[in-house]
Amino acid sequence: MKIGIDPGHGGNDPGAVGLNGLLEKDVTLSISQKLVAMLQDGEVKTYLSRNTDETMGLLTRTSLINNMKCDYSVSVHCNASENREAAYIATYIQAIGGEAEKLAAIVQAHLVAATGWTDGGIKVANLHMNREVKCPSILVECGFISNLEQEQELGKPEIQSKIAGAIAQGFMEYMNIEPAKEANITMNIDKALKILQGKGIISSPDYWKMAAQCMRYLDNLLINVANYVK
Repeated sequence: MKIGIDPGHGGNDPGAVGLNGLLEKDVTLSISQKLVAMLQDGEVKTYLSRNTDETMGLLTRTSLINNMKCDYSVSVHCNASENREAAYIATYIQAIGGEAEKLAAIVQAHLVAATGWTDGGIKVANLHMNREVKCPSILVECGFISNLEQEQELGKPEIQSKIAGAIAQGFMEYMNIEPAKEANITMNIDKALKILQGKGIISSPDYWKMAAQCMRYLDNLLINVANYVK
């Protein structure tokens, strides 16, 4: 099985911007990279439309996923609204019926359980990333970056890991695949730092947690190291 993963926006296109300046493109890339690591631990092949902060058009994204002959696709986004009170998590599909709807229902259930956020349900919309790929595809709106509380949550590596883990678990459940390392799906930065301290690799978890919050992708590196040495 091969899953195409599309981190929304990037490069010159920041996507939605939170009240405190959090950029959608950064959140989507971080969640997507975490998702790749989790799915690969479950022996699922993955393909990222972008793995860096680069500008990429929608046609390029869907062409890349189609050319890689992916079996499924997920596009990762954050929602935004002029209504600052809007705060839910939702999964979008192109049309009712078929594999995409069944997959979306499972992924959505895991997302709500993992975050505790209001269930926005399965929504049908004519979105390029779902319409133009040749495989069952879903688009996840990972909360509202325009909502102050959810913006703060979306900027936390541990919340990004929860969201990525929920998507990974949803895909694996749908495909009836057991993850090779269940701990990797539930691993977060706190657990990773505890493991690294226990192994004598680091001595100050609080320092590294603060560093991970300030330096993009450092949390991914620490979690990967922890998974390797545990």
